[in-house]
Amino acid sequence: MANSSSKFEAYMTVQARLNRDFDEAAVSAILDEVCDYLGTIPEYTQLLDTIGRIEFVVENCLSPAYCDFENSCIKLDPSLFEKKCGNIYPLVVESILFEMNNYTEKAAFDCLLSGARAMTPDQFVEEFERLEHRSALKTKAILRKHFEFDLWKNASLSHIPNDFRLHYLKQQVTGHSQDIWARLSHLFPQGSDYRGIWKGEVAKDEKTYVLALLDLYGRISDPVPAISVAATKNLHFLKRHIRTNRENPELSARLSGRIREIERKQLLL
Repeated sequence: MANSSSKFEAYMTVQARLNRDFDEAAVSAILDEVCDYLGTIPEYTQLLDTIGRIEFVVENCLSPAYCDFENSCIKLDPSLFEKKCGNIYPLVVESILFEMNNYTEKAAFDCLLSGARAMTPDQFVEEFERLEHRSALKTKAILRKHFEFDLWKNASLSHIPNDFRLHYLKQQVTGHSQDIWARLSHLFPQGSDYRGIWKGEVAKDEKTYVLALLDLYGRISDPVPAISVAATKNLHFLKRHIRTNRENPELSARLSGRIREIERKQLLL
């Protein structure tokens, strides 16, 4: 019964998200403004030249944005248009740039999908994440080049780690990798399952700590000293806090194990 209840709640959450009201005229005006801004960025023009005809469509989505290869468009969720910094809508800008970079990988995505049956679920999802990681790094370079520091320092894609293993670990904790599998598991024989590279599922009470750890591990090698120095200091503080947490020694032990696991996986690269 509990399982049925949680599935019903998840279904209702999905329906609520897909049926939200938004001001289409206002969002369309903002999108025109964003495209004018993007037109000042040479890399955006180069992406348009590479892709060819592409349409941006704003509609309620289950993810902030995604490539609709079949209809030659990029879908943008209206929630992206809610945050404005100065004269820029940073979430719209970074989402468009990321999905356009994804779009340039269409041939690689098509090849991966057509060859899925020759791979294990874990090989397939990891390769899918590698393609998106490549797009994210390209987007990161554009954001850091053209955004002011005070703007890009708060953009999530500006802090994608160069280390794919760290990125992949994070994608599994956030559920992104599992979402890929849920969408595309039909390409595999019935009964196939995706496991990921963590030693066991990251528990709910571990997630906030583990995501913070992964973020800091990624930032300690940042070429910008203000970021790397702060990350090194904060990582040391967080690890000490975890290891000396006497209020919940059982959680402390599990998180200490996660720290060792992260550091071992980095050494595998």
